[in-house]
Amino acid sequence: MPKTTPLDAKAQQLDALSWDELLVARSIIDALIESKSPLPDDEQQPSVTSPSTSTGSKGHIELKTIPDTKRGKSYGPYRYLRYWSGGKLRSAYLGKVAASEKDFAQPSQ
Repeated sequence: MPKTTPLDAKAQQLDALSWDELLVARSIIDALIESKSPLPDDEQQPSVTSPSTSTGSKGHIELKTIPDTKRGKSYGPYRYLRYWSGGKLRSAYLGKVAASEKDFAQPSQ
């Protein structure tokens, strides 16, 4: 019997979703694919905070810091996937920025 991969488990979870939920999941996946797609060698890799401005953009990953005005600190940066679904710009929290990404981070507030 073949081993179950993490993608097999995700496929089973997706199978349990309704039609509308699958459309939202597709929007999220499309935005992730667009934000991670490699650029041709002659173009510079943009910062993960740079939203795509091309028409028909599916989404981007944004880095955000959370200010604490009482203590004069800020927390983060945190990664958010910004994607379009149902004509609205939506967000999905992706987690804190890994140490290897902090060199490129220019968070928005």
